[in-house]
Amino acid sequence: MERDKLLIEEFIKGLNEYSGTSYRVTKQPDKLDRRNEAIDAIAYDNSGQILAVEHTLIQPFVGEKIDAQRLLTAIAPLEADHSLRIPGKALNVSIRVWAIPKGPDWKLVGAKAISWFREARLSIPDGQSMHHVPDVGFELTLQIKRSDSPYPEGRVYVMRSNMPEDFKSVIRKALEDKLPKLAGTPADRRILLFEMDNVPRSPTEITDAVEVLRDEFPSLNRINEIWCPLTAARDNEQEYIVMRVWPRSEAQWPHFTVSTR
Repeated sequence: MERDKLLIEEFIKGLNEYSGTSYRVTKQPDKLDRRNEAIDAIAYDNSGQILAVEHTLIQPFVGEKIDAQRLLTAIAPLEADHSLRIPGKALNVSIRVWAIPKGPDWKLVGAKAISWFREARLSIPDGQSMHHVPDVGFELTLQIKRSDSPYPEGRVYVMRSNMPEDFKSVIRKALEDKLPKLAGTPADRRILLFEMDNVPRSPTEITDAVEVLRDEFPSLNRINEIWCPLTAARDNEQEYIVMRVWPRSEAQWPHFTVSTR
C-alpha cells in the first residue's frame, strides 16, 4: 500500500479508538479518477455517515526536501559513523539551510567532511565554535557545540539552522492545493491531514498560520478539522502522535497515539 494511503488507514483506526466512531475506508477516489482532482479517501461509519479525508506532507519551509537531500548525502554521514564519536562527549554539528549548493558532488563533499572531522574532532573545544571545512569547492562552515553526553560512547548529532521564516507560505500552498477538492466532496465530515515528518516546526504553527490565512480561504468553513500526524519517529518507534491543530483548542490539544505494530 502507498505510504499516504497507509497513513490514512492508520489515522482512521486511531480516530475510531479515540472518538468511538466506526469509520472504514471504502473508496480511494484519486485512484478511480486520475483525470480530475479527487481526494484520497472516503470512509463510512456504521450509521452511514460519510467521512472525506485528504492528506498532504507539510515541509518546514519551501524547498525543504531539496535541502534535506543535500544534507543527508553530504553532512548526515557524520552522525551515522560511530568511529567519529568521542567517549563521553556530544558533538552537535549545525549547518545553515541552503549551505550546500547545487552542482558539487555531494557524496564527495561528504567524504571530505568525514575526513576533516576525523582529524579535527579531538581539538574542538567545549562550548560552541565555528569551523571551516576545506577543499570542498564552496564555503562550508559548520557550527559545532561540544558538551558532555549521557552516553558513555558519545554521540554526534547533525542539524540545520537559520530556517527561512516562510512557513505561512507553505500552509497557503497546502490549502490552495487541497481545500478545493476536499470542500467540494459530498460528505458529512471533512478532515485535512497535514503530516509533519520533520521536527523543526511545531504543529501549533499550523494552527497559527491557518488562522492568519483564514480570510483568504472561505471554503475552510466546509472543513471540520485539520489533524497533524507527527511521523518523524514513525519507522523507528513504530508509533506516532496525531494532534488536532484546527479548530484551535482552548484546553488540552486533542490528540491520540497511533501504533504501527
